[in-house]
Amino acid sequence: MRLRLFVFALLGAASFSAAAGSVDVNLSNDTIEGKFYGNAGAADWTVGALYNLGTYAFYAPHVVTLRDGQRFFDVGVRAEVEVIRNSFVYIGYRQVQAELDNDVKQNVDKGGFIGLQVKF
Repeated sequence: MRLRLFVFALLGAASFSAAAGSVDVNLSNDTIEGKFYGNAGAADWTVGALYNLGTYAFYAPHVVTLRDGQRFFDVGVRAEVEVIRNSFVYIGYRQVQAELDNDVKQNVDKGGFIGLQVKF
């Protein structure tokens, strides 16, 4: 069911291809991630969680986490190669962790992934 919802959302995001942007899809043993990047006039917008070549880190303190969350962070590293113009394959490693009110740290995702990014 999650895979169907993911594919539907990804195809829906791709229907906005009249504007310049890119679609990024990657998978690991436990997760599938998809992102759509686009432009709205002079502004850029991203639907997804991870973006950028090399390393990245995202952190959310208690004030912006929902429900029982205290903190949330997402860190990783990736290397990519342009296979053909505006098409990249990449590999990487990431750790996504949530810290809850009862001092429990829960790994949402931890491990390697592979992916494909196509810019249009």
